[in-house]
Amino acid sequence: MKRISSVSAIVLLITCAISVLTVSYAVAQERTLGDRQSTERDAKRWGISASASSSGLAASSHIGLSPFPTPTPTDTRFVVDSGYAGLDTGCTYRSQGSLKFKIAVKRYVGPINGDGTLTNPQKLKDNGVVSEFATLRMPAKDVDFDTPVSPPYNPERDRVLFNGVPIGNLEGDGYFRGIDNTWIMNEFKVPINLVRFAQKGTNGNEPTGGENEIEILIDQANVENGEDLWCTQIDWAELSFQAMAPVIMVAGNGQCSEFFEGHYFCNSTVVSPGLVQPFKDQDIPYDNTIDMRPANSIKANSEKLLTEIPKRAKEFGAKWIHIVGHSKGGLDVREFLTRIPKDSDGDSSLGVLSLITLATPHHGSVGADIVVRSREANIIGLPLSDQLRNVLIARFLQSVDKGRRSLTTSFLDEDFNPENLPKLPDKFTVSGETHPINYFSFAADANIDNSNENNNPRKPTIQQFETIGTGRSTKIMTEVYRFLGNTKIVEVERVAKIFKRINIEQTSAFEDNDYLVTVTSAHLPEKFAAQQTLDLNHATIMGPEVGILVIPLIKASQSR
Repeated sequence: MKRISSVSAIVLLITCAISVLTVSYAVAQERTLGDRQSTERDAKRWGISASASSSGLAASSHIGLSPFPTPTPTDTRFVVDSGYAGLDTGCTYRSQGSLKFKIAVKRYVGPINGDGTLTNPQKLKDNGVVSEFATLRMPAKDVDFDTPVSPPYNPERDRVLFNGVPIGNLEGDGYFRGIDNTWIMNEFKVPINLVRFAQKGTNGNEPTGGENEIEILIDQANVENGEDLWCTQIDWAELSFQAMAPVIMVAGNGQCSEFFEGHYFCNSTVVSPGLVQPFKDQDIPYDNTIDMRPANSIKANSEKLLTEIPKRAKEFGAKWIHIVGHSKGGLDVREFLTRIPKDSDGDSSLGVLSLITLATPHHGSVGADIVVRSREANIIGLPLSDQLRNVLIARFLQSVDKGRRSLTTSFLDEDFNPENLPKLPDKFTVSGETHPINYFSFAADANIDNSNENNNPRKPTIQQFETIGTGRSTKIMTEVYRFLGNTKIVEVERVAKIFKRINIEQTSAFEDNDYLVTVTSAHLPEKFAAQQTLDLNHATIMGPEVGILVIPLIKASQSR
């Protein structure tokens, strides 16, 4: 080989260098080059290795680079902003590994499989319990999706895997979209059957979150040509969906939680289908475990609910709930609603979307009046004949307790309602989200066949089938039904130093009732939307046919 002189060698090297620069410039004119790779690229990664990026190991620190503020987490919006090497990496290339991170969904919406996916997602979607899709949002930088290039090079195509499954249509929304050196918000629809949800918590503890892994495969269109052309980075990620808030059920005065399951009497082995049956049938999340024994005042029970209801909500991972209250339970919940804690910004610790009351004596019960007042009067001051019989029946059916003293007509209309009604909230704000609360009330009439004695509307008759759940005879329940329907006021009057007597005032027209609460008392038009009067009594109003009526009201209140 002929030796080249040193001068010739220098000239040759200069010529080659000029040729390389010229070719590079020409190529640059022909196509826009990919994101520049240099030692600066590694500096952007703050020392995190490619293997760390792929494995999803926790990053040492987090620096938010995008102009998009991190969303506030809620019970249907879950956010990851740090803690994984796949976030805040600087512009990352395919050769450095995919971007991986996880989002934990700490919310129970229905039965799940071992991997956290829903057991029957189609049933939950059909019943409005959960949305068909979840939404995955991520701000991504420097995605050259529409950058013009010439073969064999291709524009940037960054693929998204959700729990190992590609999401989106490759010809439409299957890749990140963006602009060179610019942060752009990207959204993807995720089929709800891919989402891993939480198992319901126990003993007041929140659920264990379902772990959802997101992986971004970078620059997939240039894999075949072997070029490592484009890079991208992610700041944070948000996974959101729609889900029905759980329903918390609160029983009446001194009642056990099983009452909602068709136990008319606590510790009874006789069970009929209860209010919860249609909730079970539709996989609607609910809880009926709050025991309201022993009987107590509205104030005392509201304090109990301030502890018990948030515990139940926490087990679902829920910050919003619906409440169904039976009888006095509706009054206890009304007081509870006015006492839910708020912070200095007006945010509540828990939000309520609806309250549905079933046979709640919003204006009190003359049944409670006669029980309480008959013990205040002297024996000699008790009325005679029919009225005395009614008093004795009332005493036989019920005893005085702290709860029953809160059910008198005078206490409800003169004390409780004037104080409670102005405080009942119209809306709640939780974690920056504001939603109204809807109020609904149901009443019941125990005289299903509308029968009466000698066509006398003041003397209705009760049949055996209308006494279900009372444990009493038709004779006794007929007297009880008549007393509540014919009595307006029961008062105690002092007529001497030690002599007190009961005065009973009749109603102008007979009041239909359920043996304990009149139809009029079961409604509170100042706040509650009155629903239909049901042909049931105070116990059978807890049946599945009422659950079927309650569920649409809950769904209509699910404005989230």
